[in-house]
Amino acid sequence: MSQYSELEKKAGRIIVGRLPADDLPADFARELSRGGMGGITLFRENCTGVDQLSALIADIYKESHFNPVVTVDQEGGAVQRFVRATGSIPSAMAFAACPDRALVRSVMEKACRQMKLLGINLLLAPVLDVLTNPLNPIVSTRSYGSMPRMVERSSREMIDIIEASGLIPVGKHFPGHGATREDSHHTLAVSDVSTDRLLQVDLAPFKALVSKLPAILTGHIWVKCVDDEPLPASLSPRIVNGILKDYLGFSGLVITDDLTMKGLTESSSIEDAAVQAVLAGNHLLLICTGLEPCALARQALVKAVQDGVLEEALLDQAIEKLEAVLPERPQISDLAHGDKKIFALLNTLTKEVGEESHRVGKITASFLKGSASIEEGSSWFVVAPDHSRYGLNLASHLKKYADARYGDTAPVFEEVRYDMSAEFEENKKLVEGLRGKNCIFLTFRCLINESQMQLGQMLADECAGKIAVCTDTPFDYNGLPDWPCVIATLDPSDRAIEALADALIDGSIDQKASAYYSRLQEGVSSINIDRVMQ
Repeated sequence: MSQYSELEKKAGRIIVGRLPADDLPADFARELSRGGMGGITLFRENCTGVDQLSALIADIYKESHFNPVVTVDQEGGAVQRFVRATGSIPSAMAFAACPDRALVRSVMEKACRQMKLLGINLLLAPVLDVLTNPLNPIVSTRSYGSMPRMVERSSREMIDIIEASGLIPVGKHFPGHGATREDSHHTLAVSDVSTDRLLQVDLAPFKALVSKLPAILTGHIWVKCVDDEPLPASLSPRIVNGILKDYLGFSGLVITDDLTMKGLTESSSIEDAAVQAVLAGNHLLLICTGLEPCALARQALVKAVQDGVLEEALLDQAIEKLEAVLPERPQISDLAHGDKKIFALLNTLTKEVGEESHRVGKITASFLKGSASIEEGSSWFVVAPDHSRYGLNLASHLKKYADARYGDTAPVFEEVRYDMSAEFEENKKLVEGLRGKNCIFLTFRCLINESQMQLGQMLADECAGKIAVCTDTPFDYNGLPDWPCVIATLDPSDRAIEALADALIDGSIDQKASAYYSRLQEGVSSINIDRVMQ
C-alpha cells in the first residue's frame, strides 16, 4: 500500500469525513491509516447501540495515522445522533426555558460524560444563532433564544459543561443563522440584516464568548451587508479572516460546516470549496458524504499548493490550530470499548439522562393559551403530521399513561396522520371525518407550511374539544388564532412528546415556560410576521 506524501498528509489532516454505516469500511480504514483523512463526523446511521458505537470509535482511533477528530453534533432536541446508545437530551430552547437550572445542567453533564467515555473529542455545539426570524426553517428550537443575552447566557453555561467533561465545544453557525429564511442544507441561506443589526444581534453572542470558545464553525450563509455577491460566509475572507479573526480577535480553531451541503454546492465544486475555505481562514473542513469528495478535496488542496494558489504555510497553520485544541490521543484501553465497568456506567448514565430529560420535558411543555382537560372515558383524535424525521407519536404515549392512571376508564386516543403537503380537498375530507369530535392537533413549523395552517383552521372550525400542540417552533402559535388551547413543547424529539403526554394525563402541565415564550416574542417583535410570510 503506497503512502501519501507529506503534503498530501497535511491536506488530509484537515479533512473530516463521514461513514456510510455502523462499521468502519476497509476503504475508510485505509484512508485514515495512510493519513488521507483526519477524522470522522458521526451521525445517526453510525449508531445502533452502545457496544457497537464504542467498537466503531475504537476502530477509528486504532486505524488513524493522526490523532483523529471524532466529532458529532449531538445538540439535543431536533438534532441528536446517539439516541440508540445514550438516550435523548433536551433541545437548546428547552434547556434555556427550564427554570430548574440544576436539572438541565445535570442532564447535559451526564450526556457529555457519556460522549467523552465513548471517545468523542470535538462536540459541534452549542448553537449561538439568535432566532430573530420566526419562519426560520432550520434553526428553530436549536437556538437558545431570540435575544443576544438569552443566547449568550445559556451558551456560556453549556460551554462550561462541555469543557468540564473534557470535550471541545464548537460555537456555530458563524456569523449567525437565526435571521435567515432558507435552510442551508438545501440552498444558500441569505442574511439580509443591516450592518448594525449584524453587529448588535447576530454577532453579539460570538463576540461575548469569543475568549471562551476554543473552536467556531462557519455557516453557509450569504451576509449581504458584508459581501456584495452571493458568497457563503464559510468561504468569505471578509467574514472569516476579517470579522471573526481581525474584528473579534478569535485565535482558535475555525471549522467549516459540511462542504457538501447544497447551500454551498449550488455555486462551488468540492475542489473549489476546499481551497476557498482554507484561503478564507478555515482550519478544518467537514465533508459529510462519501469517501470520494474527501479525496477530491485533498487532491485540490495539494494541487493548489503546487500551483502557487495556496501557501503550504496555511496548511501548517491549520494543523497547528487543530493540534492546539485536540486532546491527547487516548489509548484504546482508555475507551469504553470492551470494558464492562465503563459499559455499566454508560448504561446507568443513559437511564439517568432519560429520566431527567423526561422531567425537563414535563416542565418546559406549557400552555401558551388556555388550558386542557382530558377526562376519564372521553375520546380524542390525535391529528399528527406524517413527518419523515420525527415520530411525533403523541397518541401512543397518551394511551400508555392514560391506561396506567385510569385503567378501564381511561380516555381513548386514536391517531390520525396528515400529509404536510396535502391539497385542500384532502384536508377537507380528513376534517369531515372529525367534525364534532375532540381533537389534539400537532403542528410542525406550520408558519412555513400553508397546508398545515389550512388544516388547523378547518379543524378549529369543526371540532368540539380542541387542543393544539406546537411540537417544534413555538411561533406556530401565530398560525393558530382560533384554537382556545395552545401548548408548546419547545422540542420535537420523542422524549419531549412522551413527556408532554405524561403531563397532559397527570394534569401537571401549566405555564412554567410561558414567560420564556413571552421573551422569545419580544425578541422577534421587530419582525412583522404577516410581511415575512408573503
